[in-house]
Amino acid sequence: MKFSYGNWPSSKKADFADVYDDPKKRMGEFSFLSLDSALKESLAFSSLANPSWTRAKDWSYKGIVNDKDFKLLSARSIMARTIYAENIHAGKGESRQNAMLATANVIKNRVANPNYKNDGKSVVLDPCAFSCMSDGNIGVSNPAYFSSDIHFWLYALTLADHMFNAARPIRNNLPSADYLFFYNVSNSMPFYIYKKEIGTFIPCTLENIVKATHFKYRQGYYKIAFAPVLFDKTAFYGWNDR
Repeated sequence: MKFSYGNWPSSKKADFADVYDDPKKRMGEFSFLSLDSALKESLAFSSLANPSWTRAKDWSYKGIVNDKDFKLLSARSIMARTIYAENIHAGKGESRQNAMLATANVIKNRVANPNYKNDGKSVVLDPCAFSCMSDGNIGVSNPAYFSSDIHFWLYALTLADHMFNAARPIRNNLPSADYLFFYNVSNSMPFYIYKKEIGTFIPCTLENIVKATHFKYRQGYYKIAFAPVLFDKTAFYGWNDR
């Protein structure tokens, strides 16, 4: 079910206004996006008829991609939810901000890659493309839930608005913008990297991933196109042929 900001607790709307009123809490230039527009992009969804704003689990909505109202959200809102949700546990401050920026680049680069869909919304909603869309991540269903994260959510909206806007392109000072995907090293999904000097696959760890030359995923292994970049516990990289 959809819950517009008109149904939110008054304190939640005040949280948004507080970030807009305090320049110190801003992360990037989102002044072009009015407070009213930001609230409209922040609709909340739940599988429950009467979810509580004091119980996070009430907003964990694993079937959200099949919700007809969710599908009607703007491309900006859906891409921003992905950018925010995929990094909801990616630390704080600049580390998380950079991880969100890299995630935006992943989406943008996939759109430009012939192996993926050719628009941001379709790339994000492609089955199995982003785990946050299927695992009940609250950042997708209710990005306004955590008051302490409002500035990160608004930054995600900023990135989504800039991604395909030639007049306001993303300002990117990361080592590389060629990321096609990313991996959280705390994830339990089997994942291995290859160290050429010892000629074998070894488990992916924080210590090893930035030195990898290849990675193994499912039935194949791929040559890493450039040195992976690590933000907190998330590594971003691209690949060449197997």
